[in-house]
Amino acid sequence: PDAGKSRRRSPVPTETPIVARCEAFQEGLLKRTDRQLYRHLVDNDVQPTLYLLRWIRLLFAREFHIEDVMTIWDHLFATSKSSLTATETRIEIPLVDF
Repeated sequence: PDAGKSRRRSPVPTETPIVARCEAFQEGLLKRTDRQLYRHLVDNDVQPTLYLLRWIRLLFAREFHIEDVMTIWDHLFATSKSSLTATETRIEIPLVDF
């Protein structure tokens, strides 16, 4: 090996997929569904990773009582599109990539 040559490094991605997903959540779903909360977070420079990384990684288990967590999990994992009525709107938050 030539000691005088420096090794080329691959460019380091500036944004990971989970960070991109957090930003997409805040800029998309949150902005559409709760404009006031969205504005408050943006005005106070609250980055979406500050609150969403923990929620996604722990699936809300440390933020709520276990009874409430079970309800949230039921909604996230058990509700199917076919079980919704024509007037209901389903918001999908893909937590797992296949």
